[in-house]
Amino acid sequence: MTTVSVIDMTLNPPRVADQVAVGDSPEGLAVNPTSGYAVSLLTNGSGGSAPNNAFFRHDHAIAALLKIDGKSVRKVGEMEVGSLSEGIAFSPDGRFLYIGNLGEQELATFRLARNRLVPVGSPLKLPGHSASIRGSTP
Repeated sequence: MTTVSVIDMTLNPPRVADQVAVGDSPEGLAVNPTSGYAVSLLTNGSGGSAPNNAFFRHDHAIAALLKIDGKSVRKVGEMEVGSLSEGIAFSPDGRFLYIGNLGEQELATFRLARNRLVPVGSPLKLPGHSASIRGSTP
């Protein structure tokens, strides 16, 4: 089980203030620019690189929803997404989350509704892989 940590940069030296276990193989992390949420994207043994009979092999990646409150973080939910999902970013206004499902060659869109992610429409098919999606916030 892998963790996500909150680093308190106001301390000298900076150090871990809190951490939460998120799941297997975190690949991406996106922090919502307008609310206290983040999403850790876990490959979860999905994709074609693991043998089908491997104990860690799963058909879907996982998006783990994290709630940040000051210097504390806790996992409030998770949902299955595509396979070998790696790219992740929030929209600049924080209303939407985009996840690139490399296995399906698509971009899926979600919105945050309380402590869960809700799919928005059908995923957008892409002409190639979406592994390098990242976001930037002001």
